[in-house]
Amino acid sequence: MSSHQIPEQRRTLVVLVGAQVLSGAGLAAGITVGALLAQDMLETTSLAGPTSANTAIPDAANSTRWRRYWLGKRTSPRSESAPGTPWARTI
Repeated sequence: MSSHQIPEQRRTLVVLVGAQVLSGAGLAAGITVGALLAQDMLETTSLAGPTSANTAIPDAANSTRWRRYWLGKRTSPRSESAPGTPWARTI
């Protein structure tokens, strides 16, 4: 590894970490706005939670599929995406 590669790797790492932080903030803002819109439209706070769950549950299921894919159980995540479709219809 040459001394020229280290600054490039550091810059790449800073960009990747910054992108992860910003995407996490964007996801949190989207979930919050969805819950606030549900609260405003339904005029109750009791159903604001399920809107957040409808966002989080498919994301968790999708990350599990990708984890299995990258650990060597080479089933395509795309072939397993059909179970997440009903969640999208509930939003």
